[in-house]
Amino acid sequence: VLTRIDVVVEYLNIRKSKVRESTRNRDRIYLNQLIKFSGESLPIKNINSQHIETFTQWCIEDKKYDKSGINISLAHIKAFLNWCCQNRGYISHVNVEKLDIGLILPRYLNENELNQIYKCEWLDDSFKRAFWFYESTGCRPIEPFKGELIGDWLIVDVEHSKTKRTRQIHLTHELGVVLKEMHGVRDEYLNNGSKIERAYERYSKMLRKVVGKLELGKGKKISLKSFRHTYAIKQLTVTNDIHQVARDLGLTQTTTPNIQP
Repeated sequence: VLTRIDVVVEYLNIRKSKVRESTRNRDRIYLNQLIKFSGESLPIKNINSQHIETFTQWCIEDKKYDKSGINISLAHIKAFLNWCCQNRGYISHVNVEKLDIGLILPRYLNENELNQIYKCEWLDDSFKRAFWFYESTGCRPIEPFKGELIGDWLIVDVEHSKTKRTRQIHLTHELGVVLKEMHGVRDEYLNNGSKIERAYERYSKMLRKVVGKLELGKGKKISLKSFRHTYAIKQLTVTNDIHQVARDLGLTQTTTPNIQP
């Protein structure tokens, strides 16, 4: 009898050749959480919609997870369960319902918040330059570390691009200098397989520290992605062309919180 852990291992092995390693790692985290909650050694065939509902309530009430984070987890779990049902026939259809979190508003930084960050006396200038890079390019937080500088362009190849399309971001000379500096931080972890994630977390952690000490963004969640939202809103104000802004952001659609007015 196939257990839940057996099937998760099989699924992750198959995913190795189909998705990016970062996506596969998230699969592993969320699925391990589910099977540990529901029983690793229990047969996969017995899993049902009630297990998922109970798991969701546990995430909300016991773990106090953010609803947006729970929905990300449920999306990975749903893909796994659909594979079990449609590709392998291990289980019958299992319904997975996402939580209703309403409209996600842009988490941008206003001019006052940006000025406080850039004028923060104890914040090292290298972090200020990196934050300015994010604000000026609108790139995804992980892209500077996944991409490479080629001429005047930050190039994120198909393998590392979220949309599975080559991402090209034009840079001024000054932005190119900052990107080289950020790559220097990334390459400090040269002998570590997770150097991209570690470099990203270094800047993310510092922004969280700045936001906390300066008490910024009351009523909204500020992260590195907030610079991307800021870029989007500024560009939309200047161009009044939502489709051009979507292209600049490397989006495949315009119905997204990044660029909604």
